[in-house]
Amino acid sequence: MTDLNFPHVIVKGSGQMLNIASVEEASAFLAEGWPVQDGPKFRAANLACLGGLGGSVSSDDVRSAFIGAAKEAGIYVWETTGESR
Repeated sequence: MTDLNFPHVIVKGSGQMLNIASVEEASAFLAEGWPVQDGPKFRAANLACLGGLGGSVSSDDVRSAFIGAAKEAGIYVWETTGESR
């Protein structure tokens, strides 16, 4: 079974800080909390999440795509070092 967890990323969404630590959480935030449903990195992150859920994309690659999309959208994002899962 594929590990869907990754080192957490903190983002600011809807006025609160959110801890995103899995492919499922990243996918849900992209679908429900994203301010702009457009952009190449947004689309890439969605595809990465689908691949992650399907087992063809690693959780670390999903995390990287999610961070890139957050930066593209101007969402505050704080990346952890990834030392613990």
